Amino acid sequence: MTTDWNPILRGEFQKSYWKGLQSFVTAERRRTTVYPQHDEVFRAFHVTTFAATRVVILGQDPY
Repeated sequence: MTTDWNPILRGEFQKSYWKGLQSFVTAERRRTTVYPQHDEVFRAFHVTTFAATRVVILGQDPY
């Protein structure tokens, strides 16, 4: 990730749960269709800067 989000998220990417999560998602992608596509997972962080973000809503269904 080459945006201003990188310093904010870098610490999370180094935690043990993240490695387990990556392994799980990789296995699921081999087994079935997973959305969003791999290259779209962090798209929001490339089109919206951290500096311009006021709220982040996390949820299972993006609609």
